[in-house]
Amino acid sequence: RFFQLRTKITRENQIVVGESTTKYLTPFVTALDGAWVEMIYKADEIGKAGKIAEIAYSWNSGDEVTADVNIYLAEVTKSEFANPNTTPESELTLVYSGTGITLCDSAWETFVLDNSFNYSGENNLLVVVSTSNLSATSQNYWNCYSDANTVLVDSNTDDLLFDKKPVMLLTLAEEVVPEPVAPAAPEVVNVESVTESTITLTWNTVESAEYYNIYSVDFDTTYVTFVVDS
Repeated sequence: RFFQLRTKITRENQIVVGESTTKYLTPFVTALDGAWVEMIYKADEIGKAGKIAEIAYSWNSGDEVTADVNIYLAEVTKSEFANPNTTPESELTLVYSGTGITLCDSAWETFVLDNSFNYSGENNLLVVVSTSNLSATSQNYWNCYSDANTVLVDSNTDDLLFDKKPVMLLTLAEEVVPEPVAPAAPEVVNVESVTESTITLTWNTVESAEYYNIYSVDFDTTYVTFVVDS
């Protein structure tokens, strides 16, 4: 038998990183326009490798606003920020970019990534969220937990370190191989003529078939020989 194998995304795994113990302004600092927020999530917090397809943050309270949102990812070896210096954009991978995105309208602010990110699970994950063009400035809060020096906020005037890290929901896309599917074959094959060196066959066409493989079989040895690609 012959089989065609294809790989596709069929299901997703979700990982909640952190347990809410407090609330804070990050990752979307809607109290000011043009915020750049960097967060380090440790490998042992995430717990596994995978292809990150979605990122979500747990909203706590505040007024609905719209903003342009960019999200960047990178793997890093550092587990905290030694100083309040931001990471150059050239060292990051842009995974999401959206304009006029509504924030504070659901329990989880969910972003389906434009480009999935292959996370090795061996290093820590740096997540960067930048917001701009806010429809209004407002004190909005997201559910967070304490982790010293793992959040950096660039407020256009100062770069500051914080110890309240947002609870994050990661969705990992899992690629699996489906069950083998036997290729279609013509239902009716007719032998029109046979000579010493040629054989003429006709058959009903198979819908969507681009070509046909023809084989000869030696029934004494069950040996199959490819003859022609037609």
